[in-house]
Amino acid sequence: MTVSSAGKAEVAEAFALLYGWPIEQQDGGIAHASQLVDRGELNPDHLLVARDGDHMMGAVFGQPLAGGIAVVVPPRTRGGDSEIEDRLLTAIIEHLHDVRVIQAIIDLEEESRAASLLRAGFRRTTCVMQLRRVASAIETIPLPDHLSLVPYPDVRADEFLHTLMSALRDSRDCPEMQGLLSTEDVLEGYRESAPDTSRWSLALISGKPVGVMILGVGELHFIGVVPEERGRGIGTALVRLACSQYTELSLIVDERNEPAIRMYTALGFDLQSIRAVYLFSQTFSAGGLSENTRGS
Repeated sequence: MTVSSAGKAEVAEAFALLYGWPIEQQDGGIAHASQLVDRGELNPDHLLVARDGDHMMGAVFGQPLAGGIAVVVPPRTRGGDSEIEDRLLTAIIEHLHDVRVIQAIIDLEEESRAASLLRAGFRRTTCVMQLRRVASAIETIPLPDHLSLVPYPDVRADEFLHTLMSALRDSRDCPEMQGLLSTEDVLEGYRESAPDTSRWSLALISGKPVGVMILGVGELHFIGVVPEERGRGIGTALVRLACSQYTELSLIVDERNEPAIRMYTALGFDLQSIRAVYLFSQTFSAGGLSENTRGS
């Protein structure tokens, strides 16, 4: 049995196996994967396959992202062979050795596939909820008089970053990540997910930074308020402003962040999906992740 990166000619078979595509979906899925490879958006080096001679026995995929993070699609093998799953996961973890955190995000109905992740040292940390708000028209919603927003290009980068990291402190959204990523990692991650920094804003009250908003196109990537200013309606005002810019707006929130979920629900956001989050980091063995979760 050998494990190595898929050759270009193996990509289609490997993805069909990995995602368990039924016959009627394979042509479209395989064509899409092949297009991603041809455009350079998918690197086959990160798609590992297990082979027994000329036979492909399993596959796993891991994609490095900006900011010291990678995402992994749990392995799938022919016949559900747990030993091959474990070899594939060991290989992809070694392949992604330069990243600080590896995460797997799994639909709840697919969570039986997480057994291999737990054996490899991943921990189930939480579930995340994807919410979406749909409005018939864009509404003009002014900020409260005491609150002002300054676009990222017009503020000092160090002031924005300091406020961002302060707003992340004691956050209820995946607090297990705190301390695992550097400030540079965090900023790089947001630059990749929301590259148009003209949609980033620093919130001020009387010239004092109190929060941060990072918007993408139709997606709210981050809203945060510094700890000493929480509970004053600043977050709600920022979300209202974000809602006023799009007829459709999506976001992801940790299921444990009950105050935020209540706010989003009151503002018209509806639940779209719930997925489980599994995290792996070499620092876990040194206490880098708290023991707090179901399934761990």
